[in-house]
Amino acid sequence: IGVSPDLSSVSGDPVPVFPDGTVPSVSSDGLLVSLAGVKQEDRRLVWVDRTGQLQGMFGKPQIYFRSPSVSPDGRTVAVGNMSAGFSREVTSLWLHQQTTSQPVPLAAGSGDAPSWSPSGEYLAYNGVTPDRTFALFVKSTTNTNEPRLIAKKLFSNSTPSWTPDGRSLIYVSEDDLWIVAADVGATPHRLLEKASH
Repeated sequence: IGVSPDLSSVSGDPVPVFPDGTVPSVSSDGLLVSLAGVKQEDRRLVWVDRTGQLQGMFGKPQIYFRSPSVSPDGRTVAVGNMSAGFSREVTSLWLHQQTTSQPVPLAAGSGDAPSWSPSGEYLAYNGVTPDRTFALFVKSTTNTNEPRLIAKKLFSNSTPSWTPDGRSLIYVSEDDLWIVAADVGATPHRLLEKASH
């Protein structure tokens, strides 16, 4: 494509220069700089050993993976997946096993930062309520029951953590560290102010 000296018009047909490149920048002498792109549909979860050696692929390809969490038995990986773009409205949770992948049914259709309970029976995750409030949810991994809303909170990228007995959750909200029983209607209690995360 040609550009007029006053930048008011262009001419010619577009020609691919770097098909998978992202974030391009052109210098005054015409040098193009671009990040080497990766086709999102080709992304896979992989197992590696402690030396970094690839042990195999896991599950099926997805467009985007976020916050992978391995189940206590090591057989399933829960991940956040932004399948239609980088927007929280389309974030969902998926369960990946050795050769299969399936979505987790979520009440509000949005979830991220999954965390397995010690028993592997539940996933805690950051989600969004129908009224667009960020919240902490718990979802059973063994049935199709609706997720339980545990606590409403300010947005945080931090992954919730279970206590060793699996009865309570620790999470970040308002820059503080909170704990709440993993039951609907439980009252959260502040553990630490201005938590670093």
